[in-house]
Amino acid sequence: MAGDGALRAELVARKQPGLFILGQLVYEDSLALISQADLFCLPTRSEGFSGAVLEAAALCTPIVTTPTGGSPELIPDDSYGLLIPDMSAESISEACIRALEDEGWRKEAAHRARQALVERFTWEKSCAALMNALLDLKHDTEEK
Repeated sequence: MAGDGALRAELVARKQPGLFILGQLVYEDSLALISQADLFCLPTRSEGFSGAVLEAAALCTPIVTTPTGGSPELIPDDSYGLLIPDMSAESISEACIRALEDEGWRKEAAHRARQALVERFTWEKSCAALMNALLDLKHDTEEK
Protein backbone atom coordinates (compact mmCIF):
# COMPACT_ATOMS: atom_id res chain seq x y z
CA MET A 1 0.00 0.00 0.00
CA ALA A 2 1.42 3.33 -1.05
CA GLY A 3 0.46 6.83 -0.04
CA ASP A 4 0.05 8.87 3.07
CA GLY A 5 -2.88 10.38 4.87
CA ALA A 6 -5.00 10.60 7.96
CA LEU A 7 -5.64 6.84 8.18
CA ARG A 8 -1.99 5.74 7.91
CA ALA A 9 -1.51 5.28 11.68
CA GLU A 10 -4.65 3.15 11.87
CA LEU A 11 -3.49 1.03 8.92
CA VAL A 12 -0.10 0.50 10.55
CA ALA A 13 -1.81 -0.52 13.81
CA ARG A 14 -4.01 -3.03 11.95
CA LYS A 15 -1.27 -4.32 9.65
CA GLN A 16 -1.88 -7.82 8.38
CA PRO A 17 0.66 -10.36 7.10
CA GLY A 18 1.45 -9.69 3.45
CA LEU A 19 0.48 -6.02 3.66
CA PHE A 20 3.35 -3.62 3.11
CA ILE A 21 2.66 0.01 3.99
CA LEU A 22 5.16 2.04 2.01
CA GLY A 23 3.99 5.58 2.68
CA GLN A 24 4.48 8.35 0.15
CA LEU A 25 6.56 7.41 -2.89
CA VAL A 26 8.28 9.45 -5.58
CA TYR A 27 6.49 9.28 -8.93
CA GLU A 28 8.86 6.79 -10.57
CA ASP A 29 8.61 4.42 -7.60
CA SER A 30 4.81 4.60 -7.61
CA LEU A 31 4.79 3.66 -11.32
CA ALA A 32 7.15 0.76 -10.65
CA LEU A 33 4.87 -0.43 -7.85
CA ILE A 34 1.76 -0.20 -10.04
CA SER A 35 3.47 -2.12 -12.85
CA GLN A 36 4.38 -4.96 -10.48
CA ALA A 37 1.02 -5.15 -8.70
CA ASP A 38 -1.52 -7.93 -9.16
CA LEU A 39 -4.28 -5.34 -8.79
CA PHE A 40 -4.69 -1.56 -8.59
CA CYS A 41 -7.42 -0.44 -6.19
CA LEU A 42 -8.49 3.19 -5.80
CA PRO A 43 -11.67 3.61 -3.77
CA THR A 44 -12.38 7.33 -3.98
CA ARG A 45 -15.31 9.64 -3.37
CA SER A 46 -14.28 12.30 -5.86
CA GLU A 47 -12.02 12.37 -8.90
CA GLY A 48 -11.97 14.07 -12.25
CA PHE A 49 -10.37 11.45 -14.45
CA SER A 50 -7.86 9.90 -12.08
CA GLY A 51 -4.32 10.01 -13.38
CA ALA A 52 -3.50 7.02 -11.21
CA VAL A 53 -6.28 4.95 -12.84
CA LEU A 54 -4.99 5.97 -16.28
CA GLU A 55 -1.45 5.01 -15.23
CA ALA A 56 -2.65 1.60 -14.04
CA ALA A 57 -4.36 1.07 -17.40
CA ALA A 58 -1.23 2.17 -19.27
CA LEU A 59 0.87 -0.26 -17.22
CA CYS A 60 -1.62 -3.09 -17.88
CA THR A 61 -2.53 -3.52 -14.23
CA PRO A 62 -6.13 -4.59 -13.51
CA ILE A 63 -8.25 -1.89 -11.88
CA VAL A 64 -10.80 -1.74 -9.05
CA THR A 65 -12.19 1.73 -8.41
CA THR A 66 -15.37 3.69 -7.80
CA PRO A 67 -17.50 5.11 -10.64
CA THR A 68 -16.31 8.70 -10.17
CA GLY A 69 -15.15 11.13 -12.82
CA GLY A 70 -14.06 9.48 -16.04
CA SER A 71 -13.59 5.97 -14.67
CA PRO A 72 -16.86 4.65 -16.18
CA GLU A 73 -15.64 5.79 -19.61
CA LEU A 74 -12.47 3.71 -19.28
CA ILE A 75 -14.24 0.84 -17.49
CA PRO A 76 -17.68 0.59 -19.14
CA ASP A 77 -18.28 -2.93 -17.82
CA ASP A 78 -16.66 -5.69 -15.77
CA SER A 79 -14.60 -6.92 -18.71
CA TYR A 80 -12.39 -3.79 -18.36
CA GLY A 81 -12.10 -3.64 -14.57
CA LEU A 82 -14.40 -3.43 -11.57
CA LEU A 83 -16.36 -0.36 -10.50
CA ILE A 84 -17.43 -0.73 -6.89
CA PRO A 85 -20.73 0.89 -5.88
CA ASP A 86 -19.39 2.56 -2.73
CA MET A 87 -16.38 2.81 -0.46
CA SER A 88 -17.55 0.35 2.16
CA ALA A 89 -15.02 -2.19 3.39
CA GLU A 90 -17.37 -4.94 2.20
CA SER A 91 -17.60 -3.60 -1.38
CA ILE A 92 -13.86 -3.04 -1.61
CA SER A 93 -12.91 -6.44 -0.20
CA GLU A 94 -15.49 -8.31 -2.33
CA ALA A 95 -14.22 -6.69 -5.53
CA CYS A 96 -10.55 -7.22 -4.67
CA ILE A 97 -11.11 -10.86 -3.70
CA ARG A 98 -13.13 -11.46 -6.88
CA ALA A 99 -10.35 -9.94 -8.99
CA LEU A 100 -7.49 -11.68 -7.20
CA GLU A 101 -9.14 -15.09 -7.45
CA ASP A 102 -9.37 -14.93 -11.26
CA GLU A 103 -5.97 -14.48 -12.93
CA GLY A 104 -7.47 -14.93 -16.41
CA TRP A 105 -9.96 -12.14 -15.79
CA ARG A 106 -7.19 -9.87 -14.43
CA LYS A 107 -5.06 -10.33 -17.54
CA GLU A 108 -7.97 -9.82 -19.94
CA ALA A 109 -9.42 -6.82 -18.07
CA ALA A 110 -6.01 -5.15 -17.84
CA HIS A 111 -5.45 -5.67 -21.57
CA ARG A 112 -8.90 -4.30 -22.46
CA ALA A 113 -8.48 -1.22 -20.24
CA ARG A 114 -5.07 -0.53 -21.81
CA GLN A 115 -6.57 -0.86 -25.31
CA ALA A 116 -9.37 1.55 -24.38
CA LEU A 117 -6.78 4.00 -23.06
CA VAL A 118 -4.71 3.82 -26.24
CA GLU A 119 -7.75 4.06 -28.52
CA ARG A 120 -9.58 6.88 -26.72
CA PHE A 121 -7.62 8.60 -23.97
CA THR A 122 -4.16 9.58 -25.18
CA TRP A 123 -3.25 13.29 -25.14
CA GLU A 124 -3.56 13.35 -28.92
CA LYS A 125 -7.05 11.79 -28.88
CA SER A 126 -8.20 14.05 -26.05
CA CYS A 127 -6.92 17.18 -27.82
CA ALA A 128 -8.57 16.13 -31.09
CA ALA A 129 -11.88 15.54 -29.28
CA LEU A 130 -11.63 18.96 -27.60
CA MET A 131 -10.85 20.67 -30.92
CA ASN A 132 -13.81 18.94 -32.59
CA ALA A 133 -16.11 20.01 -29.76
CA LEU A 134 -14.89 23.61 -30.03
CA LEU A 135 -15.32 23.62 -33.81
CA ASP A 136 -18.84 22.22 -33.41
CA LEU A 137 -19.62 24.94 -30.88
CA LYS A 138 -18.22 27.62 -33.18
CA HIS A 139 -20.28 26.23 -36.08
CA ASP A 140 -23.45 26.17 -33.96
CA THR A 141 -22.83 29.75 -32.80
CA GLU A 142 -22.24 31.00 -36.35
CA GLU A 143 -25.52 29.44 -37.51
CA LYS A 144 -27.51 31.39 -34.91
